[in-house]
Amino acid sequence: MLVYKFKTGSPDGYWCAYLPDEEPRIAFRLGRESLSNVWRPWHLDLEKSGGRRYSDFPSLTSGVITMSAKALNCYRSMLSDLPKTEILQCTSDDGDLYIINILNVIAGCFDRDRSVYTPRRGGDGFIRVAEKYEFHSDKLGGQHIFKFPEAMSAIFVSDEFVSIARDNDLLGLDLGDPIWSSG
Repeated sequence: MLVYKFKTGSPDGYWCAYLPDEEPRIAFRLGRESLSNVWRPWHLDLEKSGGRRYSDFPSLTSGVITMSAKALNCYRSMLSDLPKTEILQCTSDDGDLYIINILNVIAGCFDRDRSVYTPRRGGDGFIRVAEKYEFHSDKLGGQHIFKFPEAMSAIFVSDEFVSIARDNDLLGLDLGDPIWSSG
């Protein structure tokens, strides 16, 4: 298994979305807790000026993935098999968008001893910057999208997730090389 850190393309180069002002309490809960019982579709404004290019993954906020209807169709099967992941529908002037609320947090998967990272100040155990990620492979079996407690705002995806994006010409990701390999 290969693991990549999920990143959208440069915010200056691709479309980005803005959170609606009327829902700040709900927005704060994204990526932290289930919202399916309180969700009402948001209308997201997309920033497209300045030569920004179309994106199937408009940047919204850390800890969640926003995707186009085209991307959702490509990932629907994978997402339906993932634990603790919600698909929250939104609208935009350019069509439907979907926030993937990732609640799949795998405790104990981050190998602190073999990773190279700088912790945040205050000794709270969170990662400020990581130069090298290492994971406990026995904790990651079949996990295609996940987070871990020491880096809750970061999203990690499998090589299968990346292959779907590449095979379907989905635009707007900046995945680069894998950050970790189980082999």
